[in-house]
Amino acid sequence: MGGPGCGKGTQCKNMATKNGFCHVGLGQLLRQEAQRSTQRGRKIHNIMLQGLLVPMGIILDMICNTMLSRPESRGFLIDGFLRELRQAKGFERIASSADFMRRPIHTPEQPWLERLETAEQDKRNWQIVSLQAFPELAG
Repeated sequence: MGGPGCGKGTQCKNMATKNGFCHVGLGQLLRQEAQRSTQRGRKIHNIMLQGLLVPMGIILDMICNTMLSRPESRGFLIDGFLRELRQAKGFERIASSADFMRRPIHTPEQPWLERLETAEQDKRNWQIVSLQAFPELAG
C-alpha cells in the first residue's frame, strides 16, 4: 500500500517476474479497454473522461477474463485493485466459482490422504485466524 507514484506498480512487476506470476495492472487494463471500439470500451472511456470510477462489475469482469485467459500462470498479482471490502467480497465470490477451480493440483497420494484427516480442523483454524485478522468479514 502506498500513495500515487510511490512504486507499487514497479514492485508488483518485479515480484511477478521474480516469482513467475502474471502482473495484472488494472489501470493498464482500463486504458487498453477504453481505446477499443467496443460497447464496453466506449462506456469505460466516457466514465474516465468524466473523472468517475468504473463500476465494480466491469472491473471484476475484466480482471477475471484476464486471469482466465492465462491458465499457464503460477498465480496473479493484481495491481490497483481491492480498494474496499465490497470489492474484496465480490472478487472472492467470482474467484471461488467453478471457472477458477478447474486447475488440478497434483500431489503425491499419501500426503493428500493424511491431509484429509485434518481438513476439518484446518478449516476451523483458518476461520478463527481470518476472523481475528479481518473482523469486518464476520458479517
